[in-house]
Amino acid sequence: MADTLAYLRTIGTFNGRAAAMGFCYGGPYAILGPKRLGYAAGISCHGTQMLDFAHELDGVHEPVCVIWGDRDHLAPGEMIEAYRHLSSTMSNVETHIVAGAVHGFMMRSRQGVFHASAYELAMSRALAILHDLRRSGPDLPSGQIAVGSRL
Repeated sequence: MADTLAYLRTIGTFNGRAAAMGFCYGGPYAILGPKRLGYAAGISCHGTQMLDFAHELDGVHEPVCVIWGDRDHLAPGEMIEAYRHLSSTMSNVETHIVAGAVHGFMMRSRQGVFHASAYELAMSRALAILHDLRRSGPDLPSGQIAVGSRL
């Protein structure tokens, strides 16, 4: 992730602001990206082991969005409540719990797991955050932002 951000910074149309988006075990990168790596936002969908990383939000001012389903077996009540509390005390952290969604709700190919409402919420929040990053970065030629990955 650090290398990806470094690479993006070499692209002339990059405005210097990128979001880290993680799913399942990648969920904590929604926090670690802004906290440790210089990402301008983080989005976690059905993230796991997120309770282990809640303390990392201390000092993070970038937007962080966390989304779980209320039937996610890897999102225990203690974890959800911790993030709800963080959302109530930190204006940059938002927590969404989607009724009826299970773990892996973003996986369109998994019948019985994919949850259209949770997917739409996650995509709309991700796109809104990216839109805000585009608007808040330095002016670019043609108003564009470079989007890319080098993995």
